[in-house]
Amino acid sequence: MTNLTIIIPTKDRPDFIKRQLNYFYKVNFSPIIILADASNQINHEKNKNILKNHSKIQSSIIYDMNTSSEQAVWNAIETVETKYSVLLPDDDLILKSASLNLIDFLENNEDYSAAHGDAFYFTVNKGKNDSFGKFTGITKYKMVTAEENHTLDRMQNYFNEITNINMCIVRTVVAKKAYRMCHELDYYYSALIFGEIIHEHYS
Repeated sequence: MTNLTIIIPTKDRPDFIKRQLNYFYKVNFSPIIILADASNQINHEKNKNILKNHSKIQSSIIYDMNTSSEQAVWNAIETVETKYSVLLPDDDLILKSASLNLIDFLENNEDYSAAHGDAFYFTVNKGKNDSFGKFTGITKYKMVTAEENHTLDRMQNYFNEITNINMCIVRTVVAKKAYRMCHELDYYYSALIFGEIIHEHYS
């Protein structure tokens, strides 16, 4: 699937990268992977080895340990050449079948900037930060749909019930425009306040 790039922001969590790459490999999912890596040097080397061990997956790393993982995405998005992209934090997964369906939808609906399916929140080891732990719970995660005709109406709809919209397949040209608009945010706002919702300005 060379028309999709998955950008994975990560910081010092190589086991989560290993879990994601294992999934992509096992289901024969072949998007282009860009790791937006803000890890320390030790974990960065671990991430490089994980990618090397999955050499059948086309991948690269944008590395800057002096940024937040969210800020690292700004550098990564500019390197994307595929028509579609998705921001997928290191503890998330996106299904191969869903990605194919969403791309097909966007191909046939040019007036949509992004598309998503259903999302679910999995609890591992009763809330522990364990990449390969036992699933102990699952709840549906609400995703925002903004289909109003005017930009202000879509923004109002979004902020009425704000949530991040990771796992959306986005037209890359739109995603780049959004990140360029947000590039002036400093570390406090980009990492500690807006974090994962920084890319939602494309609505």
